[in-house]
Amino acid sequence: MDRRTPTVTGCLHGPVETQQCAVCANLASWQSRGTTIDCSPDRLSRTGSANRWIATVGYNNQRIRRIRPQYSAPGSWFLLHDNAPVHRPVAVQEFLARKQVCVLNHPPYSPDLSPCDYFLFPKMKLPLKGRLFEDVQDIQGAVTSSLRAILQEDVQRSFQSLLDRATRYIDAEGMYFE
Repeated sequence: MDRRTPTVTGCLHGPVETQQCAVCANLASWQSRGTTIDCSPDRLSRTGSANRWIATVGYNNQRIRRIRPQYSAPGSWFLLHDNAPVHRPVAVQEFLARKQVCVLNHPPYSPDLSPCDYFLFPKMKLPLKGRLFEDVQDIQGAVTSSLRAILQEDVQRSFQSLLDRATRYIDAEGMYFE
């Protein structure tokens, strides 16, 4: 078996959509099975993908209520959606409304407003850069360790930065800024 980096493994399958980021190690398992992944926007907006997203959000909603009961009241936490095709179907919107999930929507194509893009992924990738892994379990372990090493204060600062970036975005009337 040849060794691969997580980035190389991901590149074998084309662009990685957001809902797949939560299970990035699956890229390696898909690759090892020799299957082709259809990451087209058309596929991601189909009912099956929407149903998987609904199941994921439903599971996380229950988990939040169980682990953090202080966030069980409607409006006590927010879901940050990045406008991926899988997040837009009517079924997803109806589910979120029915569960009273407060959603912070992104303008389309705005990675500068995504804490994952400007904070989490770079911070997570730094300890993984240049490493080679033997198998999926090695990748999962390294990614998990990388995520656990991120301090809560850093995460809180990233969301403060989101507020600052959103204000700059509004002031720039949606135009690009650095």
